[in-house]
Amino acid sequence: MKNITVQGLSHIYRNGNAVMKNNSNIIDIQLQLNDKNIIVTSDLNVKTDIKNFENLNCQISYDNIHINFKFEKNHDQFKVKEFKIVHFENCQVNIQGSSEVEANDYACRQIRKLINQSINKA
Repeated sequence: MKNITVQGLSHIYRNGNAVMKNNSNIIDIQLQLNDKNIIVTSDLNVKTDIKNFENLNCQISYDNIHINFKFEKNHDQFKVKEFKIVHFENCQVNIQGSSEVEANDYACRQIRKLINQSINKA
C-alpha cells in the first residue's frame, strides 16, 4: 500500500476514563479514543501465487475504530509512548483497477488475506 489517505477522524471521542499517574516530573496519561466512519484509500500493488497485480486502488472503510494512546509529559513536552489500534468494527474492503482481480475469486481471497494481515500488523 502506498499514497495512503485517511478521511474521517474528525469525531474522535474519549471512551472510558483517562488514567493519569504523576511520578516526579513525569506525568503518564493513558487514554482510549474512538471514532466512527473512517475511510482509508490507497494505491495497491499485490503479489499473489498466480500473478502480481499492480496499480490497483483500495478503499477500506471502518464503522468504528478503537485506539489506545499512552502519553508521557516530561516538563513541558509530551511524548507518545504507545499507540495501539485495539480493534476495528465492520471493516469493508473494495479493490478496483483490474478486471482479473474482480473476476478471479482465488485472487480476491488472497488479496483480502494480505490486506487483513497488513491491518492486523498496524
